[in-house]
Amino acid sequence: MATTVRLAEDNDIENIVRLDHLHRDKLITEYVHEKQCMVAVFRADENKEGEIVGFVLYHKHFFESYFIELLIVAEKFRRRGIASLLVSEIIQVSVSKVCKLFTSTNASNHPMQQLCHKLGFVKS
Repeated sequence: MATTVRLAEDNDIENIVRLDHLHRDKLITEYVHEKQCMVAVFRADENKEGEIVGFVLYHKHFFESYFIELLIVAEKFRRRGIASLLVSEIIQVSVSKVCKLFTSTNASNHPMQQLCHKLGFVKS
């Protein structure tokens, strides 16, 4: 069993939208086409096709820095490190481009706040 992170492709859009209970298909499609969406793919068996279990949308429109717009992990796959894998991939992208990385979350979103703290984000 393994989870990998890769850039989303056009044929992933339907599966990504299924994870989003608000079904932001237009937004997700735009980010996938712009190559600004990463997906986490879980494979229970390396001989079988994987299942998309999470995704992150990001852009570079925030003062020329990267910004995580949306991060979602399927409920049954939460607390397994998948969100950390996705955000860590965006951190690597931003570091390779010598850019800062930002995100924003509601005060009530404690899991995201804990994730940001764990990954070294600084509250501002």
